[in-house]
Amino acid sequence: TKSETRELVNVYAQLAKQLGVTTQEVVNGATEWLRQGYTVQESQKLVTASVYLSKLGMIESGQATEYLTSVLKGFKLETSEAVSVVDKLTKVDLEAATSAGNIAEALSRTSVSAQNVGVDLDRLIGYVTEVLQVTQKSASSVGESFKTIFARYQNVKASAFKSMDLSEEAAETTEGINDIERVLNKVGIKIRTSSKEFASFDSILAQLAENWIKYSSVEKAAISTAIAGTRQRENFLVLMENYNEAMDIAATSTASAGTAE
Repeated sequence: TKSETRELVNVYAQLAKQLGVTTQEVVNGATEWLRQGYTVQESQKLVTASVYLSKLGMIESGQATEYLTSVLKGFKLETSEAVSVVDKLTKVDLEAATSAGNIAEALSRTSVSAQNVGVDLDRLIGYVTEVLQVTQKSASSVGESFKTIFARYQNVKASAFKSMDLSEEAAETTEGINDIERVLNKVGIKIRTSSKEFASFDSILAQLAENWIKYSSVEKAAISTAIAGTRQRENFLVLMENYNEAMDIAATSTASAGTAE
């Protein structure tokens, strides 16, 4: 009703005053969240998060909403967790040679794929941030490169699947289901926990990082090409060579509550 709309605009005006922005910015941001099916109460929490990201990440409000939407839906997060996502991005921004806006854009390109392969949000922030600051490539290209890597990890070739033993008793097949499994089997790393289930990608990276210095140049080339392909190989190598730094960033992301505010 008209009276309810007036009351809502008053709420938005108060929120705008708290955030130091115009009422119009808050109304526009809230409208975008409402269009996605969120309630009025949820939109107030979400618009706070998107305004924080827009101002602190130095990006347009529409972009902030788009990036946050992707992360929230990709990792199946609640609306109450939106500000905590911005906390993570802004805390890392303070310590890394890239911006919260760039990190958010990279995450938006790969959040769904990352969640599908068992990558934790804090670790994903560590991965993309380290590659961003070392390579200084565009956020979109870094995000897409991780999307490609995650897709390759769970690629199952039809010919291999046809010959697989999917019984509960079968721990593995004689033929690897993809190039990654074939190569990593050679260095003693299993990408499946059973015949039907992949191990989390985080656990595979941790095992590779632990032994990376021991691998020969040929082994490193084979692993990086199998996991990332020829075009994304450089980004993967950067991550492996700087894995400890990426984990430091992930730890920073974990301990970030309240940073945005």
